[in-house]
Amino acid sequence: MDVASRQSFFASIRELSASGKTVLFTTHHIDEADALARRVVVIDGGVIVADASPAELRNLIAMKRVRFRLIPPLGAGDLDERDVISLKVTGERVSFLTAQPEAVLAALFARGARVSDLEVIGASLEEAIFGLTLASPAP
Repeated sequence: MDVASRQSFFASIRELSASGKTVLFTTHHIDEADALARRVVVIDGGVIVADASPAELRNLIAMKRVRFRLIPPLGAGDLDERDVISLKVTGERVSFLTAQPEAVLAALFARGARVSDLEVIGASLEEAIFGLTLASPAP
């Protein structure tokens, strides 16, 4: 869809929903689901693993997104890989998911790390869905 058609389509979905209609919308674009949906159903391997609002889904997992600048840059062994998921390091910038941000940061500080621009935020809807489907048992 071109940009104008996409915006018109989403406006129609919002109008239908606001008028009390139920709209079934399937997508792999999680940002669209987060923006449009009052309720999200997550299906993994043909099994419903979650059925809740986007906010409730984000709260279902304990993961937090941690971002910061680290000087000097992250070295091998600075982070315990058992405690972090989706580690991204670009020069001095570090980003990862963890269920234990305090413990991970405390370990870095104990090694003498100098952290700036620290952010610890709840997981995004996409990260929550990833966590839910990663954790779901195989059928």
